Amino acid sequence: MVSSGSKLADWSALAPDNAPERGAGLTAVFMDNRSRLMMFMRARCRGGSVGTEVDDMMQELWLRCQTVDVRAIGDPKSYLFRMAHNLVIDRVRQLERGRHYESDWAYVKDRLDGSADAALAERSLIARDRLRHLDARLNSVGERAALIYRQYRIEGVPQAQIAADLGVSLSTVEKDLRKAYEAVLAFREGPDEE
Repeated sequence: MVSSGSKLADWSALAPDNAPERGAGLTAVFMDNRSRLMMFMRARCRGGSVGTEVDDMMQELWLRCQTVDVRAIGDPKSYLFRMAHNLVIDRVRQLERGRHYESDWAYVKDRLDGSADAALAERSLIARDRLRHLDARLNSVGERAALIYRQYRIEGVPQAQIAADLGVSLSTVEKDLRKAYEAVLAFREGPDEE
């Protein structure tokens, strides 16, 4: 019924028999702004939703326009674009939920089939190896800096407490943390040199 592409669909053909004529209410604003609405929706769809996706949202918007009493609306054009914005947000959330459910289902299905055990073991070994390399990188900046980093970032000990426990100034703790952060950042950005 609705085709995507450069041709705009004849939205007036979608109106129910008891809908007001084209010149009445929010449907007239929709018809006057339909090309801008399509561009608006395409620009806001994450993941490059085009074609039928935008057409579906336009049809949904058209149907919603049929039920709105325009007399209660101060600025129908702004109201229409807000409706379009809300539809895009709803669609994006729906797609994200779908991806999340698919991912969860794939994980559960793999676990039930038993085929994920090898992949899970391999990921675990890779993670342990990366952690060992990161630990070596942290230790390369100095024992004290590595200790301060672990206490602050992993154990959640406040910097002032660490300074008091080690008998150093707060400035020294901050400098050692900076060294450790640089080592972690270098580890994350580049290949391991070991």
